[in-house]
Amino acid sequence: MGFKDLFVGGNSENIPVKVQCTGCQRITVVKIPSNKPFQKWNEKASCSHCNATNCWQKV
Repeated sequence: MGFKDLFVGGNSENIPVKVQCTGCQRITVVKIPSNKPFQKWNEKASCSHCNATNCWQKV
């Protein structure tokens, strides 16, 4: 549990998912709400390295 989780109600409703950007090949782990499908999350997410949008795929 991270420091931020103390203020947002814990991380029990978030699922960690390992993803890779198709633009710059960056790999990271993100926490996606359990009630949101991956594709819906991907539509709004962008890569902070290459600024690509809708570019994530599960690893």
